[in-house]
Amino acid sequence: MCEITFGAASPTLATMMGLGVGLDYALFLTTRYRKLLHDSPDAATALGRTVSTSGRAVIVAAVTVAIALAGLYASGIVFIGTLGAAAAVTVIVAAGASLTLAPALLGVVGTKIDKWHIRTLVDEPDAQDDIWARWAASVERRPRECLVTGVLLPGILGIPVASIDLGHLDPGNDPAQTTSRRAYDLMTDGFGPGSNGPLTVVVALDQKQTPTFGDRQVLAGSVRDVIADTDNVASVGPAVTSPDNALFTVSVTPNTGPQDDATAELAHTLQDTVLPRTVESDGAQAYVTGTTAGQIAFTDIVVKRLPLIIAVVVAAAFLLLLLVFCSVVIAISAAILNMLSIAAAYGVVVASAAAFEPVP
Repeated sequence: MCEITFGAASPTLATMMGLGVGLDYALFLTTRYRKLLHDSPDAATALGRTVSTSGRAVIVAAVTVAIALAGLYASGIVFIGTLGAAAAVTVIVAAGASLTLAPALLGVVGTKIDKWHIRTLVDEPDAQDDIWARWAASVERRPRECLVTGVLLPGILGIPVASIDLGHLDPGNDPAQTTSRRAYDLMTDGFGPGSNGPLTVVVALDQKQTPTFGDRQVLAGSVRDVIADTDNVASVGPAVTSPDNALFTVSVTPNTGPQDDATAELAHTLQDTVLPRTVESDGAQAYVTGTTAGQIAFTDIVVKRLPLIIAVVVAAAFLLLLLVFCSVVIAISAAILNMLSIAAAYGVVVASAAAFEPVP
C-alpha cells in the first residue's frame, strides 16, 4: 500500500483552502437559486437550473484550482508537493459537498429561503441594473483602449518582479518582544550576525588514503586553513572526528547573518570551489550542511523551478479550458491573463515587501 506523509502545515493549508472555496461555491449556488426562484416560483425547477448552470461553473473552478495546486509537485520538493495535494483534495471535497449538500439543503428550505432576514434582501440585479453589465457594455464600445490598459496595468505592476529576492525565515523575523527574537539579537550583538546561522562542513574520509591519525589531522588542518582564508568567514571551529574515523566536521561562522546574500555566496563557494579543491587529492568528499545551508539549498531549488511550476499550471489550465469551452481563443486569453496576473501579484508582493522593510 502506498503511503503519503503530509507535513505539519498541510492540515492548516487544507482547512483554509477548504473553507474558502466551500463558502464561495455554496454562496454562488445559493445566490443563483434565489435569483431563479424569484423568476420561477417552482423550487424544483429553480434548483435544477441552479445545479445545471452554476454547478458546472463550480466543477470547472474546482478542477482548475486542484490542477494548480497539484502543479506544486513540479517543484520536485516532496514537502511542497504534499501541501498542494492536501489542499487539492480538500478543494475537490468542498466542491462535491457544494454540489450535493448545498442543493439538498436548498431543496429542504424551498421557497422559504428568505423567510427570515436581518436586512433588506440583496438579489442578483437584472442586466440593465447591473454595474458589471454597464461596465461590459463600456468595454465593448472601446475594446482597443481597454485591451491596452488591461495589458499595461498588470505589466507595470509586474515590473518589481525583476528585483525579487527569495529567502527564508528565521528568528530574526520574529516580533521584537518574543524570546526567540531577543535571543537572536543578543547573539548578534555578542558574537556577530553569523553566530545565528553557522555552516557545518562534513568531510567523508577515504580510509585508504588517510589511514592514520596523523593523516586525518593534516587533512583537517588543511580544510580549516582554506576555510579561514575564504572571504566572509568570521571563525572556524575545531575539527571533530567521528568515533569510527570515517568523517570529521567543522563549524564555520560567517561574518553575515543567515538571510544575507553574502552567507549564501559563502555556502556556494565552499561547496563548489574551496572544499572540492582541498580534499580531492585525498579521495575525500566534502559537504556543506546545517540549518542555514539547508535553507539556502531549498531557496535555490525554489528559484530554479518556479518558472517550471508557473508553466505547468498555466499549461494545465489552458488544456482544461480548451476541453471545457472548445475555444482556442478563450483558452489562449485565459493563459495570457494568468501570466499577467501572476506577474502583477508577484510584483505587488515584492514592492510591498520593499516598502515595508524595516530600516536597520
